[in-house]
Amino acid sequence: MEKPVNIILTCGHPDSGYETAHEVLLAAGMAQAIPSRREELGPLEIQEKIFQAYEKNTSGQASFSQLSPGKVWQEFAADLIIANTAHETWGWADTGTVRLLDFWRENEPGTGFVFVYASPETAVAEALKHEQATPEHIRRTIASWTDYNTAILKYYNRHRECCLLVNRSACVHDPGALVAQIKDVFGIALQLSGYEPERKESSAVAAMLAKSFIGQYREVTALYHELESTANLHGSDNAVREAENREAWQEYQTLVSKLEKGAAESNRQIESLAEKLRETQQSLDGKGPDTDELSSKNAELTQENELLLLQLHQVQEELEQYFLQSRELQKQVCDETAPATLLETFWRDQQPRDIHIDMRHDITGENWYEAEHDGRWAGPGGVSTLSVPALCGGKYRLMLDIVDALDPEIVAGMELSLNGLPLPFSAEEYHGGQAFIDVEFSTGELGDAAVWEVRFVFPKLVSPSEQGQDDERKLAIRLKSLTLSSE
Repeated sequence: MEKPVNIILTCGHPDSGYETAHEVLLAAGMAQAIPSRREELGPLEIQEKIFQAYEKNTSGQASFSQLSPGKVWQEFAADLIIANTAHETWGWADTGTVRLLDFWRENEPGTGFVFVYASPETAVAEALKHEQATPEHIRRTIASWTDYNTAILKYYNRHRECCLLVNRSACVHDPGALVAQIKDVFGIALQLSGYEPERKESSAVAAMLAKSFIGQYREVTALYHELESTANLHGSDNAVREAENREAWQEYQTLVSKLEKGAAESNRQIESLAEKLRETQQSLDGKGPDTDELSSKNAELTQENELLLLQLHQVQEELEQYFLQSRELQKQVCDETAPATLLETFWRDQQPRDIHIDMRHDITGENWYEAEHDGRWAGPGGVSTLSVPALCGGKYRLMLDIVDALDPEIVAGMELSLNGLPLPFSAEEYHGGQAFIDVEFSTGELGDAAVWEVRFVFPKLVSPSEQGQDDERKLAIRLKSLTLSSE
């Protein structure tokens, strides 16, 4: 029997906020790792020495292949593990652990991993904080995010028995859900009471701006959708997204208010100093004996006025620099997305009669598992989507080829809509197995949008484990294809 998990290692991209998940576990009763007995080295120090010995860095920029440290490093690890045997559950968090997953698992089979990811716009928002946030810098940031999260997703898919994949946003808005997953997957009963993680690490406004830069990287969006559809805790909940949007709007209003108050206060100080300067000058004109004292006071006021003016000019220059930087980045995005505009024009002029989406291939949508030989399961959430390019005006038929559903009630009670337009259908006679759904609609009932979103809302989800199978996923329907055909 495999050894139960008692060591939890947390890692993620440097901008993922993986520390939040670790802090939740510490608050729930997990112990922080203490240094080894002999060398008095903590786990992060041991890992850093391993990377130095192998001339690798911990940033994950170059390679994510697993290192295989020799016997001397295994002794370091054993000494650390022995030093922490008094703890029922313990662990640490470090972004570099991603290169030593096999190493720690081989030295202590009771090791589990919590992989934390965040949206790509979070990483770009962090990049926008720095002055060197050029388009090239943003591209490197996106490449780093892609490489790191590809690596943890591959490892997770190969070793689900000892791994958790969680969205940092879910940890922030519902820390109790992470503790529950630790119990379900690792069998560790932690207790969380009265703990609220810090809700924001980066600017919500910057995150919203970053979405405009992410849009041109379709492979990044596809990877994030795959993370969301695979994760134990995903962050695509509507309530979470609405909360983040509200935070962005509130932050924007606060920034505008601060700028307005700062400008008003600077103007008041300048006017006050100018008035004092005029009064001093009048005093100099009317008083001979006190001329030297008043001249000195006048000089001090003049110097103070000039200093305030200099500070105001510096603020104005910083705002201008930020504006120019933002405009340059936006221009770069527009230049690079010009081919997309050309493709949209071509699509409108040369639109095919039928659009067929084979679910066994790559798709654009949310809440779908990996493709199988005859389709793709919807889940683990209760709402799935598929995105297709908007078609020209007219009447169309939407056809679904459903391979299977674990419960007939899922298909019978499923709600189907297109860009918010309900598409009613009848599936009362469905008893399981393959089903074909055919719905007619007119574009006159849809809003003006460049992309159509087909939305599936399921009345329930079922796990094959409830029917005695090994598969513990939460599943709705297995869809083979979606076809849009003009009439």
